[in-house]
Amino acid sequence: MKMSKLFKKMLLIIIALFALIAVTTSSLSVWELHNHLTREYKSKGKAISESIARSSVEMILYRDASTVQAIVDQFIEISGVSYVFVVDAEGEFISHTFVPQIPEDVLKIVKEEKEETEIMHVDISEIGKIIDIASPILAGVVGHVHVGMDKEIINAHIRTAVIKQLSLMFAVFLLAVTIAYLFGNMISRPLNRLTEHAKELVTHDFSTPEDMRADIKLLPEKSKNELGELAESFLYMEDSLKKYIKELTETTAVKEKAESELTIARQIQMEILPKIFPPFPHRHELNIFATIEPAREVGGDFYDFFFMDDDIFCFVIGDVSGKGVPAALFMAVTKTLIKAASTKGLTPDEIMNRVNDDLSQNNDSAMFVTIFFGTLDLKTGEMLYVNCGHNLPLFIRQGKKAKYMRRSQGVIVGAMENVEFKLEKMFIKPGDTVFMYTDGVTEAMNETNDFFSDERLLEDMNTMLDETIEEKVHGLMEKIKIFSNEAPQSDDITMLALQYKGP
Repeated sequence: MKMSKLFKKMLLIIIALFALIAVTTSSLSVWELHNHLTREYKSKGKAISESIARSSVEMILYRDASTVQAIVDQFIEISGVSYVFVVDAEGEFISHTFVPQIPEDVLKIVKEEKEETEIMHVDISEIGKIIDIASPILAGVVGHVHVGMDKEIINAHIRTAVIKQLSLMFAVFLLAVTIAYLFGNMISRPLNRLTEHAKELVTHDFSTPEDMRADIKLLPEKSKNELGELAESFLYMEDSLKKYIKELTETTAVKEKAESELTIARQIQMEILPKIFPPFPHRHELNIFATIEPAREVGGDFYDFFFMDDDIFCFVIGDVSGKGVPAALFMAVTKTLIKAASTKGLTPDEIMNRVNDDLSQNNDSAMFVTIFFGTLDLKTGEMLYVNCGHNLPLFIRQGKKAKYMRRSQGVIVGAMENVEFKLEKMFIKPGDTVFMYTDGVTEAMNETNDFFSDERLLEDMNTMLDETIEEKVHGLMEKIKIFSNEAPQSDDITMLALQYKGP
């Protein structure tokens, strides 16, 4: 089983988060530990230098250098102490711990002595980086005691702590990736199987007695969630298709087969689309209405609407290239993939990216679909949408005339993989309406081959501003029929109207 795109993205997110956490926590730990150890070493060095300064006053006054040296030597054994030396008021060395000689860089330290304890960070070529603590003896009248604390020991402590911390975080990272892999596989494996099966339906020969895959049959029983419901819908659709094809084969002559296939395509198209209005009578935030008038040679028009969660409402209208059963099947697969990909937290462009990649793979028939897909936040009125090569919808602000929505760049879906779709955003107010349609509306022709046109659509819509969305849809369908004047309908005519009523 191949690794799903969803799991790959989840794994990349986990790696990125762990890298960010590791860098941040390590940096903070290094900074905090460095400050703590530096304070500790400064305090230790200051205690040593002040202790020597207090105990060596009389010995320095009496020039008892050997006793001072004995005192100095006992402190060099303390961890972190790099050197100790005592100088008199003139800067002459009385005792020190340097072997075999005093480094030249140390001589520079004693040029300017202070009357109070002074802490400096110095770099001595023969020793390394040092914290030098100089404490005066009798306010500097007698001399000074210098204690050098080795900063390399601080760095060694920090390296050890960082290695331990990173080792622990790496172990946690491996555990998290393992859990994510198992969990992601558990979710993505059945979805991958269903996606592959959906692609196979487009080219499957339903007239053969070949049974559906056993793993697809078991999905509704194994997955008691939305995935199981989706699998059940596929099984129902596949059973329906087999039944229709079987009836076609048994009851239809060769000359009637083409007409029967169009009937099947029309049945597929009509059965898979929502037809009960209002669809959500318990929701007061919106009103939605749609209609479709299939052409004799059924196209691939479709629409759908559903809730992503309690507040996010999804709506889509599309038009598949081609006619007949292939277009109807491609439409059914497209509609199903859109609903399956509409996961909470995803934006319309991200959903279309997934649908496009799934449809583009193994698309030997070179079919494609134009789509207008959007989500509406019923609390705020924020509408996010993508226009994938589809006709521009009309937007009707309450109390104002209708106008076409802002033109946005968008490509058709299913033609090629790895296409980016541009996300658009707008806010609609209570009473505002979005009117969507397919090209069967504007390209409806009369007996002289004139088009109904975008201009006539806008003009007719502005004569029905005070009517309900149901009246707008029915009224526009009547105007199209009057315009066509019994001319043959060449394409599906589909309309979807959404009115926002407020939270």
